[in-house]
Amino acid sequence: MVNKKSLLLCLSGCFVLLLLASVLVGWMRYDASPKPAPFPLKTPPNAQLLNSFKHLGGFDDWTYAFEFAAQDGQLRDLLIREWDLARYADSREPVSWAHGLSEFWAIKWWPTEGELSSAPERYGRENVEHAQYWSIWYDPARERLYVEYGNW
Repeated sequence: MVNKKSLLLCLSGCFVLLLLASVLVGWMRYDASPKPAPFPLKTPPNAQLLNSFKHLGGFDDWTYAFEFAAQDGQLRDLLIREWDLARYADSREPVSWAHGLSEFWAIKWWPTEGELSSAPERYGRENVEHAQYWSIWYDPARERLYVEYGNW
């Protein structure tokens, strides 16, 4: 017969070890400063990647952000199809964590929240169940496309 006190002590020890292991894994995954990031899709020849960053923060939050010189809407159209994005009306904004990260890390190329809000075309999708999002902002006059995806 198992001693209840020994069993409780053993279970407590296992719990503490699991807790420490989860903290260690999260700490190892945490990547404080943004780094350049590869784009996950093959881009049309007329879309040039100008800037990018990825930010990994802990267990499950991450953000990827990209700036493209886009002469036409080919890349925008590709992303709308591939990521099943919807156009947002004037009152709704796509999810963005990058603007806060860019202010904190002084990433000069990422637009301010106001600049993103004034982009003529804004598209996005959120998957609340999996805490993921995909967002794009397109300004045809400036020939700029800003792309962000990640989770929270």
